[in-house]
Amino acid sequence: MPQPNNLGDPVRDAADLRPGPRPVNTLQTVQQLLAKELDVDPAVLDPARPLDELGIDSLTVTECLFKLEDAFEITVANSDAAVGNLQDIADMVDRLVAAKRATAS
Repeated sequence: MPQPNNLGDPVRDAADLRPGPRPVNTLQTVQQLLAKELDVDPAVLDPARPLDELGIDSLTVTECLFKLEDAFEITVANSDAAVGNLQDIADMVDRLVAAKRATAS
């Protein structure tokens, strides 16, 4: 029987699968992305609490927005980036995705 190596599974590593349920909506995607950045459980990231109360600074928000741009294939303008909580971020992403789909039709 072959011995397991410590190289990991490249497909699993590339997908960065975390234990627990997969994201099913934009808010959960935002929560999981920020939870990974902050090394916290996504459940502690209340979508209605102000970002600064969650320990999320503007640099972390900017990094998150770049990752969301890549993940959702959208472009976030500076005027869109004024967000106060996680729900604002998820709503912004949903608006930008909907606008992109509308222009693609």
